[in-house]
Amino acid sequence: MVLLKENKSIFYNRSLVFEAGFDINGSDHSKPGYCSTISIGITDEINPTGELLKLHVIAIWECQRSLLGLPVSKTYLGAKL
Repeated sequence: MVLLKENKSIFYNRSLVFEAGFDINGSDHSKPGYCSTISIGITDEINPTGELLKLHVIAIWECQRSLLGLPVSKTYLGAKL
């Protein structure tokens, strides 16, 4: 990932560890249950427990059924993707 390569040295100079990942759940982006996200985690190099200082999860695409703006698991009359 370009984001990881460009910013890793900046965080290293401040004794921080920068990790990023791309996750996909589901196989078809037009069917309910599909979700793709980018996860960015920052932790302190000195921290022996490895606890995250910051975690950002950015949703890129999510497909779900909704009825009146609320997510539903089954197909109901009037529900939208």
